[in-house]
Amino acid sequence: MAAIEWKVLFVVSVEPNSHTWNAGIRDGDFIVAFNGMSVESSDDLFKMLTEEKIGIFQDVTVIRQDKKIDLRVYACGGADACVMLEAFILHI
Repeated sequence: MAAIEWKVLFVVSVEPNSHTWNAGIRDGDFIVAFNGMSVESSDDLFKMLTEEKIGIFQDVTVIRQDKKIDLRVYACGGADACVMLEAFILHI
């Protein structure tokens, strides 16, 4: 069986007690979807964080270790400087 290749967003680090941390996103997570749409780069994610999504809960899907986790995150205004993201290709 051939490996599946996904372009995902890798969470390099999250500042403890930041909005990102409180939403459940952790160092080493792979962000694969935002509101059901695939995320392949930080540009993709920031384009999806439009003004009408600020202040309401959004769905984020991450892969952590070998588990898929669906999170409800509160989108706040401005970029959360407490998280470092990097585009990554995940082979499964």
